[in-house]
Amino acid sequence: MDSWYKYSSLLLYKIKVLKQMSKWITPKYMDLRLYTMYGSSYKLYILKHPLLFIRDINRYINWCIEMDKHR
Repeated sequence: MDSWYKYSSLLLYKIKVLKQMSKWITPKYMDLRLYTMYGSSYKLYILKHPLLFIRDINRYINWCIEMDKHR
């Protein structure tokens, strides 16, 4: 039961981080980030490898959370 609570708490925190990020992230910024991450054909890469994309986004959110702890 305790592990379920930790998982749900972390998930809610990640959702909160995404909401906060959506306030300042513009579509042009997202395009630039995805372009630098995957190259010019990033849309095709995301369609071909959705699980890898989800893993990468999750790692990015984790990195943001860690950087926020150091503020």
